[in-house]
Formats: sequence, C-alpha cells, structure tokens
Amino acid sequence: MEALGAVQDLARRFAREKVLPEAARLDREARFPWELFWEGAALGLPVLVVPEVYGGAGLGPRALAVVAEELACACPGVAAALLLNNLVADALLLSGSPYA
Repeated sequence: MEALGAVQDLARRFAREKVLPEAARLDREARFPWELFWEGAALGLPVLVVPEVYGGAGLGPRALAVVAEELACACPGVAAALLLNNLVADALLLSGSPYA
C-alpha cells in the first residue's frame, strides 16, 4: 500500500504543479499537450499497469484509478492522454504474445 500512496502523491503534485496551470490554455487552444505528456511519461504514468519486466511500473488497476482521479481533477484531457496507454497495455497483456 505504500507504493499506492507514493504514486498518488506523485500524481497529485504533477497535477497541481504542472497540469492545472496549463489546463485552461490547453482547452482554449484545443491542442494535444505534448510537453505535459512527456513530463508525465518521464514519471512512468503511461505504463503504470505494465509489468516491470516489460519496462512498466507494475502497479495494477488500483494505482491507475488513483492516478486517474488525481490527474482528472486538474484536466480530464491530460489524464486521458497519459493514461489510455494503460488500457491498451492491459489488452496486450491478457491476449498478446511475446512472440509476435
């Protein structure tokens, strides 16, 4: 559970310090937030549910839900941009093959 609290704190700080100050501008300009995406990617947000053996954080769906809540409070669009990769990763982990 410590890992869950740590990832929530990380997401909350990122959302408040980086995402929230840019949210209104991103909405006005209707553009993809590449700079925020890459900052969030450096924190491991797009690969929360991916197992560590594949380069992810290996934290699972509960961590994904907690991070989604924190990011969506600041900007739902940024939350989606950073976290939708995790849904695709789940499908690949369930049905994919490392031998493709």
